[in-house]
Amino acid sequence: MIQIPMKSISHCIYTGSGVVAQALDIKETKRQINLQDVRAGMVFPTGSMPGYFLILGREVELVPTGKPMMLFIHEAENIMHELLFQDFTDACTKFKCKTVYAYLPRQDRKRGVGGYDDLWKYLRNRRLKINLVPAPAAEDVEYGKALLREFWTDDAFDLPPMDSKPTVLRQQLKQLVGIRDVSKDNKGLDESLLYAFHALRYVLTGFIKFTNVIQYLPKTEPSPRAAAGGWT
Repeated sequence: MIQIPMKSISHCIYTGSGVVAQALDIKETKRQINLQDVRAGMVFPTGSMPGYFLILGREVELVPTGKPMMLFIHEAENIMHELLFQDFTDACTKFKCKTVYAYLPRQDRKRGVGGYDDLWKYLRNRRLKINLVPAPAAEDVEYGKALLREFWTDDAFDLPPMDSKPTVLRQQLKQLVGIRDVSKDNKGLDESLLYAFHALRYVLTGFIKFTNVIQYLPKTEPSPRAAAGGWT
């Protein structure tokens, strides 16, 4: 069966068996897509690039190779931490996202500094039920690239086509691996600027390594940063 790409997702709703995405495909037909879970990956702003988050849905449907189809739901970027976090939490409500993966450098795990700690405090202070989880394999970029190639080769991404809805993610993936030939590496490319790719590999790895739903972020001390020390 030929997969018709989705153009946009308006919102998601809870059902007895999971989450349903209310979608519009590239033929302007309204669709409902059954999802097992909705999760996000986030990259924090720096002096050279904006912050960015990506929300993906893991579809109930599997591709012929057995991989789950990953549905692009929403993305946003902002140069300001506070505005990025506000956009993210608003999107979590709209799209029923309960887990976000972000990079927690080892040197920041006990010091309580950096973007991860800022997001943790933002969620805690607003008593939001969103899991903040250190991105697994965050420092292993080659693993993320290999995982991306597997899903791309197996046609397990449902991304809006560039001609219907340009996205930061697709633009950056085109720079990294090429739209047509995912097996090719682009030599000399500054991958630190491909922030959408990093958010993608965070959430994609999270779906692979952590199948079950993780408990909500604790609303009281102690901070979960200390418990996260063993996660890589």
